[in-house]
Amino acid sequence: SKIHYLSPSHKKILGYTEKDFNKMDGLGIVHPEDRPILRALLGKYALDFVRSKVLSPFSKERIPVTETARYRVLDKAGNIHWLESIGVILKGKIFNFSRDITREITTQRKLKESEELFKNIFKEGQVGMALIDPYNFFFTEINPALIEILGYTQEEFASLSITDIVYPEDMESSIKNNQK
Repeated sequence: SKIHYLSPSHKKILGYTEKDFNKMDGLGIVHPEDRPILRALLGKYALDFVRSKVLSPFSKERIPVTETARYRVLDKAGNIHWLESIGVILKGKIFNFSRDITREITTQRKLKESEELFKNIFKEGQVGMALIDPYNFFFTEINPALIEILGYTQEEFASLSITDIVYPEDMESSIKNNQK
């Protein structure tokens, strides 16, 4: 699978020139672990191409491949980029349209790590903590430390709001803190 054209945006992202690509296999820049994904997709495109030669483009038996793939590629400097691509077959060639989703993937991973850290701190923390619905002030989650400190059960907290356990003179500041 040879690459016949490389868009200016691909050149900018990956750092390769047309000459570089003329020397390499189409899957050469794909991360080794992701090559099977693209080989399978190329197989589907090949089957679609064969069917297009045998069947009418409007045949119910022919369903053109329009699958999206997410995979890693290596730029000229060896850095990993995530691409999201969709390909179509035109005149016997696969045209691949891609966008760089590296920032999106990185952000998703960092968010997941942050959520896991928060869950662990919340669950294992020795300080009593609760998540409160900002509209009705009912408890949505309570950590074990707060259950132990206040003596309510998880079930009892489910029917309580912050107004049920905070001293009336502290209510205004508690609600303001909750709204932050």
